[in-house]
Amino acid sequence: MSAGESSDFSYSASRYSYSYSKTRESIQGDRLFKEAGTPVFAPNVNYIPIRPFEHEHPRMVEPYFEKYLRRVDPSVDPMEQLVSQSEAFVNWASSVDSAQTLVLHDPYTWTLREVLKHISDCERVFAFRALWIARGGNDSLPSFDEHVFLANSSANEASWLDLIEEFSSVRSASLTLFKNLPEPLWHRRGMAAGFDLDVRMLHGMIIGHLDHHLCIMQKRLAT
Repeated sequence: MSAGESSDFSYSASRYSYSYSKTRESIQGDRLFKEAGTPVFAPNVNYIPIRPFEHEHPRMVEPYFEKYLRRVDPSVDPMEQLVSQSEAFVNWASSVDSAQTLVLHDPYTWTLREVLKHISDCERVFAFRALWIARGGNDSLPSFDEHVFLANSSANEASWLDLIEEFSSVRSASLTLFKNLPEPLWHRRGMAAGFDLDVRMLHGMIIGHLDHHLCIMQKRLAT
């Protein structure tokens, strides 16, 4: 991280509360960080994220969704997955040299700043789909074009630190959404992007999508 963007993270003992301090400002909110680490979740074919409820869950056969759901560990508490994953990600991201986040690593066509903006945008979309279905929305939700979203994001004009902060805020909102959903609502189904989904799948998409991109970003910086 470049000069002027140094950061420091400290954690409270409470389960979902954190303090996040930087050279420029301090933020109080839900705890999202614990320790640095590599991607948290190993691939797993059967995604059943609601461990306390132990209900059967149909497998998603659509390749785009399945490749993310395979990355979710069904043995871990669904709320803890959201917390521990973001802890590891933010600690890793805060150690990255900001200058490297504007580099295009062949054959990739997005900078790391654009990737991180994409991660935050997708989490917003997945969380809204979960909210829509959980609250009883009946209309089918549309797909979205990630390239159009990115083209209108000005991601490379934002600082790396600001993008980390944005991700943290988005994940905090996801955390409060899912932790306040009664168990039956996790099983509600609806249509999004032309596919039949339930809330559990969208929770898994949030986790698997970040893990997918984190693995790629780490590989890019290691070469």
